[in-house]
Amino acid sequence: MARMAWAPGGMRGSLKAEFAPEDYRAVLSRLARMTGTSLQFAEEGGELVGGQVDFPIRQSNKRIGWVVRGHGVDQTTRQTAEAAAEVISHLFTVDQDITSLSGELAYRYEELNFLYEVVDRVGAMIDEDEICRFVVEEATWLLNCERASVMVVSEDSGELTIRASVGLPEEIADKVVVRPGERISGKVFETGRAMVVNEGEPMPGDSLRTDELAESNCFLSVLLKISGESSRGETILGVINLTRKRGGGIFTASDLKLVSAVAATTATQIHDCRLRKVEREHQRLEQEVQLAARIQLGLLPEGPLRVGPLMAGGRCLPARHVGGDLFDYWVQDEHVCLIVADVSGHDIGAALMAAALRSVVRSEAAHRSSVAGLMERVNKVLFDDLIRSELFISAFYAEIDVGARRMDFCRAGHPLPLLIQGDRRKWLDTEGMLLGLVEGGRYEQESIQLEVGDTVVFYTDGLIEAMDGRNVLFGTGGLQEATLQAFQSPPAQMAESIVGAAISYSGGHPVTDDITVMVARLAPEESG
Repeated sequence: MARMAWAPGGMRGSLKAEFAPEDYRAVLSRLARMTGTSLQFAEEGGELVGGQVDFPIRQSNKRIGWVVRGHGVDQTTRQTAEAAAEVISHLFTVDQDITSLSGELAYRYEELNFLYEVVDRVGAMIDEDEICRFVVEEATWLLNCERASVMVVSEDSGELTIRASVGLPEEIADKVVVRPGERISGKVFETGRAMVVNEGEPMPGDSLRTDELAESNCFLSVLLKISGESSRGETILGVINLTRKRGGGIFTASDLKLVSAVAATTATQIHDCRLRKVEREHQRLEQEVQLAARIQLGLLPEGPLRVGPLMAGGRCLPARHVGGDLFDYWVQDEHVCLIVADVSGHDIGAALMAAALRSVVRSEAAHRSSVAGLMERVNKVLFDDLIRSELFISAFYAEIDVGARRMDFCRAGHPLPLLIQGDRRKWLDTEGMLLGLVEGGRYEQESIQLEVGDTVVFYTDGLIEAMDGRNVLFGTGGLQEATLQAFQSPPAQMAESIVGAAISYSGGHPVTDDITVMVARLAPEESG
């Protein structure tokens, strides 16, 4: 930052009246020659001798300690000395006013230059702490203070803490915590009004909860404030504090304006930094969600299944990028294992739990226990994780002995699958509570004999709970109708058609729950 060589504050406002006789001696000599009198400068208060007269030199009607002395007591000498004193007083006053104005203009230039540099430099910063450090150092230099701090409110606790400081011991700065309404900083933050306390006015020694400030001659506290739209009001992020002006100076209205302008720029940039941080975090989460979605889709079967006469296929449509629905089928020894499940929730946590369920079920299926025993074991393995994550799972698990054409199944609080046998419709029901409710839960197992052409439609509740514009559910009636319309299609296409029917029924509105359909059919050996 470009800085002027003169010390800030040293040329500001009215200057001391320091009269330099040599600067005006030529003027006085010329006046003396023009009038034919003897004139000289002397310090006021000296004893006069005979034949001398003194007339004081003033600055803005204030005596400054010097006089014009005339030698002689005649009327001409007296009038000339008096006129010379008035001329010199006028010249000295004008010179001092010009010097003072020049100093003020130079300071204003420095202020404008400072503000320009702050806006330019701060606008390029993307780190909140870096912004606070820069601003507090530059404000301390410009206003010639010994100490300054930037305090920012914590979004968690609502308390003010120091983010950057100058002249304040580190062990104090790290411990300072000010609640809204406490001390000067807390009052400024709570009331939304800046505060200037100068020498002679009440100065709380613990304004920042440190007794060292009792020695401060002045204190300035300004809001870090973002002025929003009228409907949204203002956003206050914290305060900037300055104290201990060098040379015994005090804070002026001009100081308040300058620091307020700096604070407004600082607050805006801090706010922008936070918005950019939120945006980066959002992008990061979006990338993680997309990755989780790819991983979740990778856990689903790669394509339809065909084992002898048994065919299976499915379709999973998450309500968001990821969800808690799962369907899976695989061959285990001489059996085909099938599962459809729904983890509560539609976020990454639900997706992770669905992946964990898939792994546990496949692992337990390898031990060839009964389907009910498998479900009990899965509940026990996942119970602690489900409790900690406050999730639960509904599931329907089945094993089909293709050679014997027998399907063993059990249900854990899941919607009832639809079995179609020729013209007959049957809902497959067993007793069993949701996974994650009771650690020692028991599950009922049932078996059915399958014939060629028998078809089982497994699904999650997102399918039957899809609603139209009048909030009427798709329901089991919609499921049966969609199933019959697509019945001649292979299982994978049939599952796709049933999901599509529910989406069409909802009028194209975004689904609010994951929708999953899995279809298994015992087809003739020669069918494709």
